[in-house]
Amino acid sequence: MGFRALGPYLTSGALESMPRPLSTRENKRVSSPDADLDAAQEEEHFKPTGTLFLLAIFVVLLVLLWFSVYAILLSRGVTT
Repeated sequence: MGFRALGPYLTSGALESMPRPLSTRENKRVSSPDADLDAAQEEEHFKPTGTLFLLAIFVVLLVLLWFSVYAILLSRGVTT
């Protein structure tokens, strides 16, 4: 198949008549209001306890590490 055979498909009119892919808005399923309400209630009750715990551990370790650096500097006599 050469380029001459593709000629009719390469015109601008042919490109306009080609089907376009669905956007994400058009592709969404229609859900009932009850399903939307249940999903909203689940999002309201979600609490990121694991993330907050890891963040707290990170902050505590960071403070302890800097305190150890400060203690080392004090033990060596660096006070300026």
